[in-house]
Amino acid sequence: MRVFVTGGSGFVGGYVIRELLARGHEVRCLVRPGAERRLPSGATPAPGDLFDPHGWRQALEGCDAVIHLVGVIREFPAKGITFRRHHVEATRLVVDEAKRAAVKRILHMSANGSGVAPGRGAPPSSSPSGVVAASPPEASRAGAVSAYQTTKFEAEQIVKASGLTYTIFRPSVIFGDPHGLVEFCSQLADVIRKAPLTPVFGDGQYRLDPVAVEEVAEAFANALDRPESAGRTFHLGGGNPLPYRAILDIIAKGMGRGGIVPIPVPFFAVATAAYFLDRFAFFPVTREQLAMLKGGNDCPELTYRQVLGTTPIPFTPEALGYLRRP
Repeated sequence: MRVFVTGGSGFVGGYVIRELLARGHEVRCLVRPGAERRLPSGATPAPGDLFDPHGWRQALEGCDAVIHLVGVIREFPAKGITFRRHHVEATRLVVDEAKRAAVKRILHMSANGSGVAPGRGAPPSSSPSGVVAASPPEASRAGAVSAYQTTKFEAEQIVKASGLTYTIFRPSVIFGDPHGLVEFCSQLADVIRKAPLTPVFGDGQYRLDPVAVEEVAEAFANALDRPESAGRTFHLGGGNPLPYRAILDIIAKGMGRGGIVPIPVPFFAVATAAYFLDRFAFFPVTREQLAMLKGGNDCPELTYRQVLGTTPIPFTPEALGYLRRP
């Protein structure tokens, strides 16, 4: 199968591309000029500007599927980096170009919490296998706590209305060896390394459900081969939601330490600082990121494991050995 990938030079993109190549697929990747070196060996680069399809339209011709991974986690409007531009406008453009090229299939990377505030509502019930009961089939944008989530939801609606055969993925936080790129465990490990005390916002009891990047890549690749994935939206999580405070301890142990020495920081204090400073890249967290963190990131269902047959990788210190490298 010939697959066109956007966002292939990123953390998740590299794993998705390697999984596709291992299965014998031909992979073409839209990348910014100069970023070709970050692509896995075997992928064909299509250098260009995402927002100028004339430069990459030809590379899309003859493809059987598109995997759309582009997204941003922080806005810098002065540089043209906004949630609306990179989530909504970019998705609409990719969908339009896929239809122009007669591509039939699209796999879309969204985010857990898109359309409904994460961690809210009735708690999910777990089955003996660890798969939790499914949430309602559609969520309302009214529940979103951030522009990040709202624009991710709007992008989903563009994909669903496209007429293409789609599968949408909503991952929780993703962990794994970043190979020099951005990944949440590595970022938190840097914080733990730099100070004797580790800041914990609020009570630290809001829960996240880390999922391994290898399993995320496997889910994307398996979806291409399984007709039963068509027209579905899947949440991707590890199946073991943990309080943020416990996640920090697991990261510290993965680094070879016994745990963290926490220092509580009230949410209102860091939110006040973010109000004045989150426009600057040096400030580590934005108001929107704080709101999403406080809301938690539980997955309301994990049916993807049944439908796609992926292999779980538990979030343990042993799985975080990459944090011991300098």
